[in-house]
Amino acid sequence: MDPKWIVPRENRLPEAIMPASVYDFVEPTKLPDRTTLSSDKRGLVISPPVKTDGNSFSFNSSLDLQDLRANLLFWDEFDLPSTNLISFLPEPDVNFLMEAGIISRTTLFLANAGTFGESYVVAHKEVFRRRDLLEPGIWSLGRGKHSVAFNSDEIEYGRGVLIKLHQAIPVPVKEVPLHDILEFREKRRSELLSLRHHLEDVYQKVISSSDGQMALQTEISKLDQAISNQLKISREAGFLFRKMTLDIGLNLFGGVMGAATSYVINLNKTSALLTGAVAAISIGPSYTIRNREPTRMPFEYVTSYHDQLY
Repeated sequence: MDPKWIVPRENRLPEAIMPASVYDFVEPTKLPDRTTLSSDKRGLVISPPVKTDGNSFSFNSSLDLQDLRANLLFWDEFDLPSTNLISFLPEPDVNFLMEAGIISRTTLFLANAGTFGESYVVAHKEVFRRRDLLEPGIWSLGRGKHSVAFNSDEIEYGRGVLIKLHQAIPVPVKEVPLHDILEFREKRRSELLSLRHHLEDVYQKVISSSDGQMALQTEISKLDQAISNQLKISREAGFLFRKMTLDIGLNLFGGVMGAATSYVINLNKTSALLTGAVAAISIGPSYTIRNREPTRMPFEYVTSYHDQLY
């Protein structure tokens, strides 16, 4: 593995030892500024697929292979939490990324956290809370269709924004070897970072509603160009891609309701490169995490997938 992908040990979060319960965590006396980013790094807290049936939980012991490959293309680090009550034996893909310093595993020691399944869901959310507290705006929840999600009593509607990129992002199919994706993202790092930066610029325009819709449309046009560039270079990768829809959850600062009215904008440059599909971006009101101080970056990304591209 290329050394540039190795995360120095001193930059990894240590195991979080909880003496009695996950909620015994003591907040730092001085918290970072949540209005600015402290790093160019972007990370996701991830989980295996989870199925719920009433109050019961069941897990797939493996990460979703498609989610892992899609996330690996755009995010720098992952945290796959474990607890003293439940953990999963690392599979080959996880071992590979742990050895590369891309996946870390924060372990929470829990007591009185319900069933094994409930304890893992609690731990997953708590690891995100810790990451978010210590590195505001850097970490988000990465969710596939069946990953850990927030309960209805943990969210608040009307104080969040949902940005949805419909069938717009090309991502590797689940059979692509991880080292091929890492080589591709290193080779095409400038294009991938450009897509990330333009997407983050859209976030800022949504939050800063005083800039007006014209400023937002300008940023969306730049994002459209960045995605179309990504589509073009994906054809040169030497492996298969499929279309991804990405749901992006944002907090609103200070009750700002700039995205209170939903609207959809077609991504014309991106759509021109797709066969039989229309890529678009939609923006509208949604939920946020209750009692969480907002940042200028998303608190969650939710992925879903469509037909193979090429």
